[in-house]
Amino acid sequence: LRLVSAASLLCCAGIALLVVSEMFASDRDAETSYVVADFRTLKNLPIFVFGFTCHQNIFAVNNELRDPTRRRLDLVVVGAVSLAL
Repeated sequence: LRLVSAASLLCCAGIALLVVSEMFASDRDAETSYVVADFRTLKNLPIFVFGFTCHQNIFAVNNELRDPTRRRLDLVVVGAVSLAL
């Protein structure tokens, strides 16, 4: 678990560096809108909510399975994602 946490922090730091480097490398003369609040934003909001708040529930789902195997858990995850789309 310690190695996975370290790898996660390294990935987050790498993404942060990529975002900052892209910010400085981007064209400053182009008109940039940092916040876009329209219907497309609202349409995509459930995807972000699902991705960032529901992943921790997989442990409870795994405990509720009758015979928790990797294949059954994968079927539940694929079914949930398919239902969400």
